[in-house]
Amino acid sequence: MDLRQGCVEPRPARLATLVDLFQSLHAENVPYCHWKSNDHLAASLAGVTDLDLLVQRHASLQLARILSEQGFKRFVGKARGSPGIEGYVGFDAATGRLLHLDIHYQLTLGEKFLKGYRLPWEDLMLSTRRLDDEHGIYVADPHLELLIVVLRAVMKLRTRDLLLTALGKPYTARSTLQELPWLASRVQGDRLRHLATELVGPSAARILAEMLAVSRPTLMQLLAFGRSARPRLSEYRTYGPVEARLRRWIGEWRAVWGTLDRWIRRGPGRAKRSAQGGLIVAFGGAAGAGKSSLTRALAAWLSQDVAVLPSYGARASPLGALGPVLGALAQARKQRRWVVRARRARNRGLIVICDRWPQNQFPDLPDGPRLAHWRAHGSPLRRAAADYELAALQAPELNPPDLVLRLHVSPAVALQRKPGTPIDQLRHQTEIVSRLQYPAATCVVDIDADQSFEEVLRRAKQAIWDAM
Repeated sequence: MDLRQGCVEPRPARLATLVDLFQSLHAENVPYCHWKSNDHLAASLAGVTDLDLLVQRHASLQLARILSEQGFKRFVGKARGSPGIEGYVGFDAATGRLLHLDIHYQLTLGEKFLKGYRLPWEDLMLSTRRLDDEHGIYVADPHLELLIVVLRAVMKLRTRDLLLTALGKPYTARSTLQELPWLASRVQGDRLRHLATELVGPSAARILAEMLAVSRPTLMQLLAFGRSARPRLSEYRTYGPVEARLRRWIGEWRAVWGTLDRWIRRGPGRAKRSAQGGLIVAFGGAAGAGKSSLTRALAAWLSQDVAVLPSYGARASPLGALGPVLGALAQARKQRRWVVRARRARNRGLIVICDRWPQNQFPDLPDGPRLAHWRAHGSPLRRAAADYELAALQAPELNPPDLVLRLHVSPAVALQRKPGTPIDQLRHQTEIVSRLQYPAATCVVDIDADQSFEEVLRRAKQAIWDAM
């Protein structure tokens, strides 16, 4: 038996960062409204889902200043090819949660792979907006929002939906209509019919009223509504029918290629990327400092809103009779590939998080005497291997990380987390970590890793957000 059955889930708390943002928008009289998915507004204000704000285009500079003052940063996402849409990501320090805002200066919508319509109803939506007393922000008039929900569903319909319906499966646009019952309970029939008649014509308005009379619109009703509204909608098309179809096909094939590319590179697909460029974040710390655990936690945190690539380093295993030589070559190749992969991902705008970063500052490291002996007294093969590995060690210096999170852990705490590790080895590692030097361009943040994992993670999140 589910003990939660019949219980009302507590409403998620609004995040302080969003409360401050909307207070600033109200104080400066910025014309805006949250224009879709208002049935999930509580979740949006808690940072669980995105916020979609329509803002008067003349207030764009004013809005950009307010967002900058509130710590929001511009990101480029899947809508980068759609004019009139900007993406911003914020950070709520109290909860460590990322917040995503989609800022719309135009009502641009359409099919899944093509925003092919621009509805010139922005002034109408902003002039009829309502203040939601429960959440304290402006939202769209439910009559206009309902009409747009149906239009969005109609625009997403494809020929394949007829086949899906014939097979007894839900058509692809059905999920778009999930909020329709919630909106229908908040509208007046006469007012909705008058608004729809004015915007999409009397025939489409009549079909819309019939759709609301049933629990869930059928595919045939949506198609009939689309045919009736087409004369008005055709005036709002961004592309002609042939060009629109080609662009939609191209977008769909790009999505397929993105999936293949993500599988090949084992990286993120069309996630949002910082407009300021990518970032390489590397941890420094002795065994037991929590580098790998923090890398996994930070990758999971960022991947909800940002294109992120976690990277884990490891040593190669010796191979056969020539194990030391072949192992050195394998490690050098792996290290070079690791650094190159991180650099290229950063150049593409990704946030790369590495659980460590190679360095060659200390000759007393385990590999130092071995490489020096090979270069002085080794066979030609071993001299070549030493030269290759030393060259690979220069790669991190030529491509240093942008941010280093240096974790300081005491040998006693490290031993508790890594039992069985020689205490002298842990002391040696902690000493090296404190003595490592980085280029001036690299930002180094020192963190006490003896603290709880939650506190170290909070400090790491703040440092990464400040560096992005």
